Amino acid sequence: MTTFRLFICATMIGVLALLVVYQPTAAGPAPLWSTGSVREPNRLELQAQTLTTTTVTTGEVESQDEAEDQLIYLPLVLKHSDGSPPEEPEPEPDLDLALVFDMSGSMQFETICYGCYEPYRDGSLNWTDINPTTDPDYSLDYPNPAYLNPIPIDHLPNKDLDGSADGIGLNTGQLCFGRDGNGADYYTGSGGGGDTQRFVIIEAELYSKNNSIYEHAVRGPGRGYWAIQHTNWRSVARMFNNSDPDTSYGTGARAILPSYTRGSWVSHHPFVSWQIQEFGIPLGHDYTLADAEADTSPSLEYDFITSADWENNDGGQTRIWAQMQGGSGFFADLDAEGYRSVYWTVYEDGVATPLIAIRKASTTVSGPVYGGADDSRWRWIQLTNDVTLNLENGKKYTLKIWAGGVGVDLDWIAIGNDSNTAFQTDPNATATPGSAFRQACNRCNPIYGQTIAQAAECLAPVDNGSNIVAGDNTNLLEDDLFSGYWPMRGAKEAVKRFIRTLDSQKDQVGVVAYNNDTDPDTRTVKLQCLRREENNPVSCFTGPDPISYTAVIDLIERIPASGGTNTAQGMRDGLEVLGIEADAPGVFNNDCLDTSTSSHCGRGVAARQVMIVMSDGIANVDPDGLCDDADLYQPNTGDVAVDQANDCVIYYANIAAANGVIIHTIGLGDGIDAGLLATTANIGSGQFFSPATPDELDAVFDLLAP
Repeated sequence: MTTFRLFICATMIGVLALLVVYQPTAAGPAPLWSTGSVREPNRLELQAQTLTTTTVTTGEVESQDEAEDQLIYLPLVLKHSDGSPPEEPEPEPDLDLALVFDMSGSMQFETICYGCYEPYRDGSLNWTDINPTTDPDYSLDYPNPAYLNPIPIDHLPNKDLDGSADGIGLNTGQLCFGRDGNGADYYTGSGGGGDTQRFVIIEAELYSKNNSIYEHAVRGPGRGYWAIQHTNWRSVARMFNNSDPDTSYGTGARAILPSYTRGSWVSHHPFVSWQIQEFGIPLGHDYTLADAEADTSPSLEYDFITSADWENNDGGQTRIWAQMQGGSGFFADLDAEGYRSVYWTVYEDGVATPLIAIRKASTTVSGPVYGGADDSRWRWIQLTNDVTLNLENGKKYTLKIWAGGVGVDLDWIAIGNDSNTAFQTDPNATATPGSAFRQACNRCNPIYGQTIAQAAECLAPVDNGSNIVAGDNTNLLEDDLFSGYWPMRGAKEAVKRFIRTLDSQKDQVGVVAYNNDTDPDTRTVKLQCLRREENNPVSCFTGPDPISYTAVIDLIERIPASGGTNTAQGMRDGLEVLGIEADAPGVFNNDCLDTSTSSHCGRGVAARQVMIVMSDGIANVDPDGLCDDADLYQPNTGDVAVDQANDCVIYYANIAAANGVIIHTIGLGDGIDAGLLATTANIGSGQFFSPATPDELDAVFDLLAP
């Protein structure tokens, strides 16, 4: 059983230090990090880790009570009582490290914007074929400017509200009302609607105000948000099966201007409902009508102005349509009140009371499995199909839309004084002049990715709606909107930084990226090293050039997120990377002579063997074989696939421990199974970490650095 001791130590010169020691009763390998380093303690070192396991048949954690308050070891260096410095620590042994990296689909569950940072382009090239020699824009460094895709700015005004020529756009389309002399114009339609029909057509991504928070560090678990999406292709899905026709992965979203090459829309993310996850994991949130009425659901506002003759057609009775598609039927809660729905109402400008009670509108079509729209699933939904809404001539109103179910997408909004729906099929229909207000016309809106020279530029009335920035010279391309597939991108960057701190003359690193793919060849890099021999580095493998960590970093950078979470297989393959035969005795050797499947570079007891297992979700696939024959992990969930997958994780953790391999586990994002990861680390005499932010993930790897 794990015990903890708290010591208060005072040096002879009166320096008082608080030392928290993690002391397992069973002897195990020394921690991976150096015991002679001196650092300021951070949150990860001082925060107690409360674990959630109950009875476990193997390992040290035996009950939930006994698993509480696991602390991270905080090494300090103190002087001797006579003032002399401590003895020099023993040299750290060479390191054989296997990084077991989660590349399952859940590693994109917290993506804010699809397409805003897109390393896979349109996905027409399989990820295994991405090559720096064939793609001139390919780079191991993030962010790569070639992959950043802010919304273009041609539609923005070229003058500020005060008339000064400080704007940045070309005013193409005259979309921004009141700017550069723009007024409101209307789509008049076709098909017998008459001369008095008027329609305002709004691009949903050109919202007047977005009342939600999407930043990773401040949003908080279980909170939804609206965010733009900016791509023509569901590229991650497409690149796994690029034999399908291109159109099968098109998003079908329209661009703001015909000259723009990418379509864009807004989505309610995270697109995975926490209600359907085991253990009630807080990812996305399904909101109710009561949430909208309390204004606690994320919302979007769209200002619009009726024409001077609005009431001349049908007495001003107004219809509102939204082009939308629902959240994924796979990741959404089908029983949620807000499933495939939004809530809405209309306000007269300056009036706090809505014109009608908040109402619900739903589509019958679900979106694709992962985030991103599908071109065949857009549907026009009439929001006003069960209510009469009469608006007056020449007035300004605001349509407010609240999030309902997870993953709902909005592309176009149409507001008209007629029932004619010609705009829905008219290929020449576009967003109407004067249909954009406030944040849609604000150069400081992060969707435009501009660099803001002076923070004061972002305050109204200079730019028709405020988006506050942190300070002068703020580069909005550094906004979380452009963080790519998440939490995968944050994990990739932390791992790459960590690898670059290692010593390639003595530390070997291999990587296994895992999902439910059973073929490890395309997602594994074996140990890569430079061996020291009389201070002259000699390549591990034959060939004229020494081997660096480039192959490892290259694989980490290229892997996408898709498929199931087969953590056990990742661990099994990680053991094989270390040269340990997990399932097939007699097949491997560690002669390090070539790159064949059977030849490895594991140094056994001559090096410290470490496995770092990274996961952001619940294990739900297992590699079969003997690993799931015994019930090794409890509590059982009742889901056979999950329970067997958990048993297999413990099975390979036991094999690792029997071979002296230290296992550290890192949980990424809000969807982790903390109990399983903590138990795995305990069996492997390592540590379990659950960093909340990218900075904390960096701090974890600082702790793990040799």
